Amino acid sequence: MSGIFDSGWARRLLDTLGRYGEVEALVTGTTGTTALLDARMEGEIKIIRGRWSAWLREHKGYDIAITATHTVDPERVRAECFHISRIVPDAPLVGIDTCSMTVIPWADGTESFAARLARELGFRTAGPKDYGTTFWREGERECRRVLGVNEGDWILINWIVVGRARSRDILIVKERGRIEIRGAEVKEHGLEKLGDLNLAEAKIDTIVTLRGEVRRRRRVSLKKTNVIAFINHAGYDVYDFLGMNISGAVTVGDDTTAIAGDILSRYGVPVIGITDGDSDGLLPMARYARGSLILRVAKDDNFGRRVFEEIFGNRTSIEGGMKELKRAILEMAKGEGILRGESSES
Repeated sequence: MSGIFDSGWARRLLDTLGRYGEVEALVTGTTGTTALLDARMEGEIKIIRGRWSAWLREHKGYDIAITATHTVDPERVRAECFHISRIVPDAPLVGIDTCSMTVIPWADGTESFAARLARELGFRTAGPKDYGTTFWREGERECRRVLGVNEGDWILINWIVVGRARSRDILIVKERGRIEIRGAEVKEHGLEKLGDLNLAEAKIDTIVTLRGEVRRRRRVSLKKTNVIAFINHAGYDVYDFLGMNISGAVTVGDDTTAIAGDILSRYGVPVIGITDGDSDGLLPMARYARGSLILRVAKDDNFGRRVFEEIFGNRTSIEGGMKELKRAILEMAKGEGILRGESSES
């Protein structure tokens, strides 16, 4: 996540670990990648796709594997280490949480290194935790317990918001294709987007916000083409589109518009946001590039589908100009009588 960069701890950790030997530093995820760029550390840390645990499983030859976070609760780094150790049981894993200033020697044989590192950082050490069985089957029913969750957290499955925790004990149940989340206020709209969920392998996150106040926002030059992207409830793929040197994007969904629009603003890429006012507040401090147009319609999913089919021809990108595209989408919304408001960034 972003906190380890925004707090300055990413730099301090790299400087400290560099005194122990050769360090290969990695970051995953869209929010972490953006914070990395804002911190101007892209030359020192490798951006990888997929999960950190998958990288560990595929690569060998390291002496210590450190999972480093900056969270409000050290239980989260414990939960992260627990999941990683299930996937890569032979990893010499150490957990570090820079917010609670905690070092956790998770794997046998890492205790001496963890203790020395904790002393050098001025941190404390804490022990690992066995959470027991977190996924099981009861006949046709599948159950998965969510770890490291606090009351009030948003619950995301495969990067889609599906509910808000009303307890620290969250159980996700799948039976005959139907998903139930016990201990949470459920967003049925989010559950509908999951499709045929593989509950055992799903990525489950619990967060308050993706990122808080950003003190240093990077400005990055981009050689733009006339390609315009369509980003539908998948703001986490925005860097793939930036690789196409896009000049603009249509975004569908309140949080998708905030996430993608905020990232694209660093590159001066405007968005046409299709929203309906049901934001979960995942990125409350979002900014947009000059020339962006945010529309509020009756149902963003339905209208976004129409735009995707009729204007984009069921493609994720087209060639054209943003000015003409704004006019076409605005006229479509007005013609259907679903426009509820609009705002522009000038």
